[in-house]
Amino acid sequence: MPLTESLRAPTVYPIFSCCGPEDKDNQAGKALACLVTGYLPEPVDVKWNSGKVTQGITTFPAVLGKDGDFTLTSQLTIPASSLESGVYQCDVEHRASTTFLSKAFPQQTCRGGLPAPPQVHLLPPSCNDNSWEKQLGLVCLLLDFIPGQANVEWLMNGVKKNLPGMGFSSAKGTGGLHMGQSRVNITRESWDNGDVYTCKVTHPALDKEDLMLNVSKCSEISLHWEHKGVKVFPSQYTNGSIIRTGQTFSTHSLLRVPQLEGERATVSDYSCVVQHVALDDTLKVNALTGEGPCKPLQVEVFLRPPSLEDLYLAKNATITCLVINMETTSSLEITWNRTSGGRLDVVLTKPVFQRNGSYSVSSALWVHLEEWKSGEEFTCMVKHQDIPSAIVKTVHKSQEVSTRAPSVYIYPPHVDELALRESATVTCLAKGFRPSDILVTWTQQDQPMPQKAFINIGPFQETKEKGTTYFIYSKLSVPASQWQRGDTFACVVGHEGFPMTFVHRSVDKSSGKPTAVNVSVILSDTDVSCY
Repeated sequence: MPLTESLRAPTVYPIFSCCGPEDKDNQAGKALACLVTGYLPEPVDVKWNSGKVTQGITTFPAVLGKDGDFTLTSQLTIPASSLESGVYQCDVEHRASTTFLSKAFPQQTCRGGLPAPPQVHLLPPSCNDNSWEKQLGLVCLLLDFIPGQANVEWLMNGVKKNLPGMGFSSAKGTGGLHMGQSRVNITRESWDNGDVYTCKVTHPALDKEDLMLNVSKCSEISLHWEHKGVKVFPSQYTNGSIIRTGQTFSTHSLLRVPQLEGERATVSDYSCVVQHVALDDTLKVNALTGEGPCKPLQVEVFLRPPSLEDLYLAKNATITCLVINMETTSSLEITWNRTSGGRLDVVLTKPVFQRNGSYSVSSALWVHLEEWKSGEEFTCMVKHQDIPSAIVKTVHKSQEVSTRAPSVYIYPPHVDELALRESATVTCLAKGFRPSDILVTWTQQDQPMPQKAFINIGPFQETKEKGTTYFIYSKLSVPASQWQRGDTFACVVGHEGFPMTFVHRSVDKSSGKPTAVNVSVILSDTDVSCY
């Protein structure tokens, strides 16, 4: 029948309270409510779960609004423990307008109960991974999603694959938000061949389609040599490792040329050939003339701030001035200055001969930790016969206005991995921090672990609407026997947002419960908002 001014159908809104870390100890329960508004005439009938739920219901009297219609609220109080496992809905019937409406409540009602799709990050092996291992690991990391149900599938070159590794597992973090991960192992041969791997994520809050992220082998640089246009056999030259400086990378290649008569003419027959994804075409540089965009070696100066290990663990600050690409060090002068005019405690290293035929020298300035934290400016001035004028570099600690400590979570090995009795992978996730400078390292039985035992991936910028925060993922691999015998492993995180500079959290076989992901929160300042 048509609706008139004397007949209006109701509108129904589900309402729920926000939950926080204290809710697990809240025995009073949580309240769900159905707001029924804008209907005319009275009455409406409100039931919960089609009448199957009869306890804990309070229905308040209808209120007449200024527009002449009615509003009514029905509230259901349930135990906090039932909030995650139970499914609830309110059913509203308005017989006068022949209207029947049903509104379901999400199982997870934190953050105002609004469903939130996951932030998905596909973490590949390191571009600098030159290890001999035949197996490499890929991680599909899901952050900050509601509800907690999600599914991850893996594809290789667009085809679904049952890759060996750890299936998807998730856990609830601060503020009711969930996080999860899926780890798989792939062969180095497949990775080096450029096979494309896809992490396919299914989640209720993803509007239309599943979320898919692709990854393949890093677009690393390729170096080789040619003699009169013919490739030189690899045993005659050595390619150096890829070195990262800020956001750029550098490497080198050293070719051994026989000393023959007419050496100059012989050398001119050689060319260095470079290939990289950023180049439109292969770059070929003559070894004798240096023809091409590349320039001959030039003296360079790098001023490095204290390492995070120095700041957070050793509790001192060493600033290093590094001079490279010198044919000789006889004319080298390195001078330090500081704005306060204070003491200069300097150590100069002996010249080091590099594989490219040049020398490097470093000068280290030691200062007190508090002096570095104050933001004082330190200057290194370098003079050398091969540079027309002195090179001056300055450095100081950035005075970050907005600092935020990370939330840190530790994951024990997965039961599927332990069943193989080969290795055990303990992972650590630090998220929501700024600035991006962070130290993540590991200990075993309270003893520092070598850097080759773990891999840090990140930091990466998180997907946030308000403010810039970062996350980092660390993966520690140990023999399964060490985990099974009960050794304790700790993730050590250093960040200036922590009152005590760094914290650590340990996990072992007895506390890890490898049948499920065990999440341990070290520190968090995550805000919970109610909508």
